[in-house]
Amino acid sequence: MNFELPLIIEDEEYNAQSQDELSHWHNSFELIEVVEGKFYCTVDGSQFLISQGDICIINRNKMHHICNEKKTNLKCRKRTIIFNPDYYIKDQHIYEKYICPLLEKDAFAHIQFHMDKGIGLDVYTLMKELEILQREK
Repeated sequence: MNFELPLIIEDEEYNAQSQDELSHWHNSFELIEVVEGKFYCTVDGSQFLISQGDICIINRNKMHHICNEKKTNLKCRKRTIIFNPDYYIKDQHIYEKYICPLLEKDAFAHIQFHMDKGIGLDVYTLMKELEILQREK
């Protein structure tokens, strides 16, 4: 199968020293899987800890940034999938049923799951399938 997936997959490793990314926002959803270690994530001014096995979904147009846990010698790794929901406008049924509810102004700023059960496992499985498709392109 040869097609372009409308997404970006990034693997990032933060070293043992404190690392921080600049606060930013974009017109895309961001799915973060913590592969190793712990990160502090701040979304619209609310800070929370995400640890190995956690998945965090950040809604589009939300100011956010991530930094590794300070005062630790642990290596931290995360995998991020970024996709723009506007791509799905082409299929009006999918867009209206699944995307529009997420785009409502106060739908959510972020959602956090653990990947071993329930919807967290479903999201994790979907992320793995997207990675496989991206590699096959």
